[in-house]
Amino acid sequence: MKARINEIVKLTISLLALIALICLTGCDENPADSDLSEQQIIAKIIEEDADLNSVDDVINEKSFTNIIGKVNEPIFPKNWVKILNLKAKNLDLQVNGDTAIGILTKEYDGKLLILAAYTANINPDTVITKQFQTTLKRKLVFVKTEDAQYKRKNENKGWKLVGISLAKTGTSDENVLITKVQVISANDTITVENPLDYIFYRGYRERFKNQLRNYSPNQPLNVKVFVRSCYERPEYVTLTYGFNDKAGAFRITRRYFKLEEQAFDGTCWNRVYTGSWNAQPVVGTFHAVINAISNATLKDDKAEVEYKGMGLPYNVR
Repeated sequence: MKARINEIVKLTISLLALIALICLTGCDENPADSDLSEQQIIAKIIEEDADLNSVDDVINEKSFTNIIGKVNEPIFPKNWVKILNLKAKNLDLQVNGDTAIGILTKEYDGKLLILAAYTANINPDTVITKQFQTTLKRKLVFVKTEDAQYKRKNENKGWKLVGISLAKTGTSDENVLITKVQVISANDTITVENPLDYIFYRGYRERFKNQLRNYSPNQPLNVKVFVRSCYERPEYVTLTYGFNDKAGAFRITRRYFKLEEQAFDGTCWNRVYTGSWNAQPVVGTFHAVINAISNATLKDDKAEVEYKGMGLPYNVR
């Protein structure tokens, strides 16, 4: 009996020693991450980041519900929606010590559905389908740190996504360009020229360049969109944003912007469009997307799809 007890004691001591050894040698790194490269770790962070991926739900208008506002002229297209299917993703990553900067590019096969009529002032009587390709790009900033304030132990080898640029989206043509966007609130004005250079940082305050703006529920926001266009006919400039309906389903809606001024510089048209919307009525982080769509995209059933877009994330607090 004593021998049996001694065996159990020895076995217990051995197990405790093994557990202690594992903790000493393996607890500094998640076993699931230990075999992954830096690129794979960062790709994993990107896949799991809700803030980064929330804009996808807004640029993809499959949850579109209705139109708010009116255009200034009779049009044959009555409504339209872009449906996107992700085709490929690419991360161009540059690692420099404990910092990494990447350009994330998502490629989509798109389908533009236009509910239209071939005669003005009648009910829509046809659906025109146009195929196109588009991309979404964002600049990302990662840091590798042992600081417990920013790192949950045993996660992603210490890498953390701390900076995310605004989203830049659109087709590959350069005939219609968004050159500047201004978001004007009662408190300040945000000016964005290149969305990939406008990076907001989170949870790493000493590296703040821009902060994600905080607005009050339903706060009125005015927007100016500056467009450079090769086309004489003005674009359709819209703001698309998501919301949850009374049943809790995610929906997309759209506001049209008004052409305020334009001037021809001998080569292209420089135009300014204005519009407004209200921040969401509930607390959270949300996305709005500005789109500038060529006139022919919607009014010529044979023209190719041409548009540019810019994402505008914001907080409601």
